[in-house]
Amino acid sequence: AQLPALRVRPPRPARAHPAADEGDRPGRRLRARHGRRHPARALVAALHHAQPRVRRQARRAHGRTGAEVTVGRMSYNTQVTEVEDQTMENTMKGILKPHMFCLTIPQVEGGADIVATVRWSQKLHYDNGRFTVDIPFRFPYYVNPLPKVFMKREKIQLTVNSGFSKEVLLQGTSHSLKEKARQGDKLSFLHEAVVENWSNKDFTFSYSVYSGDLSGGIHVQPSISQDYDDRDTFSIFILPGSGNRKVFKKAVVFVVDTSGSMKGKPLENVKNAVSTALSELVQGDYFNIITFNEELHSFSSCLEKVNEKAIASANDWMNANFVAEGGTDIMHPLNEAMALLSSAHDALPQIFLMTDGSVDDEHDICQTVKNELLSRGSKSPRISTFGLGLYCNHYFLRMVASIGKGHFDAALETGSIESRILKWFRKASNTIVANISIDATGHLNDFEVDSEYIPDISTQCPLCISGKYQGKFPETVVATGYLADMTEISIELKVQHITDMPLDNIFAAQQIALLTAKAWLSADKQLERKV
Repeated sequence: AQLPALRVRPPRPARAHPAADEGDRPGRRLRARHGRRHPARALVAALHHAQPRVRRQARRAHGRTGAEVTVGRMSYNTQVTEVEDQTMENTMKGILKPHMFCLTIPQVEGGADIVATVRWSQKLHYDNGRFTVDIPFRFPYYVNPLPKVFMKREKIQLTVNSGFSKEVLLQGTSHSLKEKARQGDKLSFLHEAVVENWSNKDFTFSYSVYSGDLSGGIHVQPSISQDYDDRDTFSIFILPGSGNRKVFKKAVVFVVDTSGSMKGKPLENVKNAVSTALSELVQGDYFNIITFNEELHSFSSCLEKVNEKAIASANDWMNANFVAEGGTDIMHPLNEAMALLSSAHDALPQIFLMTDGSVDDEHDICQTVKNELLSRGSKSPRISTFGLGLYCNHYFLRMVASIGKGHFDAALETGSIESRILKWFRKASNTIVANISIDATGHLNDFEVDSEYIPDISTQCPLCISGKYQGKFPETVVATGYLADMTEISIELKVQHITDMPLDNIFAAQQIALLTAKAWLSADKQLERKV
């Protein structure tokens, strides 16, 4: 989300390092660039220079992300490079932006066949027990061949590897699909048709996995590349199920940035989202609202019980006090929120921080949150963070959420603020299992989760974490946690050895984001090298 505008162009040949022939490692080495860079830009350079050498074996196994275009005898593929000057965009060979990809082919002779292959990775959406994928499949009218001259045939092959040893139910699709095969948790579908015009709608597909209660599994995969970390990869996933587990009572404090930069639509959208979130709290929950700029203002001096009168008063207070002015001070309101939640003994304490700025004492804030977590143990407040726009420190916000067992999200465009805040709030606030632990450490030589702590399980999304390990997993592993009535629950997770899903690629973006945030916090050179 924080990358600068990028250009995509056919790759140049790698330059051999003078020392390449002197060492005992065969092959060419790529010349490294030196100098200080923004972490995101350094990442782009690392991918560009290191992938041909470090990831060669993985590419052969799973294919490279990007575009490949063949025109006659000429073949082009893409690499991502930095763009320092935004005015250069019109002269570039290609553009890569959120929701937009453009690649210019320099010369196409008449009558030549054009074959384009694009590979990318995207997340599945999850809502009410249903997984959905939405793939671009719309073609403009001017790419349609002349009618009655060329037959237009469209074909979609879809393979679903659910990862669950349970029944997979098809819920909906935009194009008619015929099921071709079903074997365990793997399904394959085919759509093939002669059409008058190419598709003018995206391809969507949704399915659900039958699960009456909490269930999940563990995927493990041996290391397939000569990477910085040669330990094997694991992923743990747990579905919330449809067993209508009771949600924890909540003690919620909304901490909202009202500094001058929030003026206008951003603050208005945040206010609307908080108002909707308040309406979704139920009797037995508690809440408070804190606004901050250079000063701090609270709706109440204590946690308020949820009822119609209190919610109405809170909305009136927001209308009067959500005024954007002044600077930003995050430490003071966070400390105030944690102090308010220290009295929440019969509810899960949660802080929802929303800001568009950055402050000088961000490292101190992270340490304060970590100390609070250690001192209060399992009863420490969950801290979820939300960034608005490009100028807040997303590394800081992600790190606070990771330390605070919360959730991080961001909205880069004003129009998406309200909807993303509500989705973020619902995911973090509908907890059904808390304080989860995995018993795998007793069987393995080394077991490291990418995140600081294992998040709670929410009704709104599956729990999915990844990491590295050394040793041999047993056939089953048990995850334990606590339900809303504070009884302990055990979830048996079957271990599956995966060969046809590139786990490293699937979790690459998540791992890079977490490692970059950790490197920002610790200034650890080893972590920077991992990134």
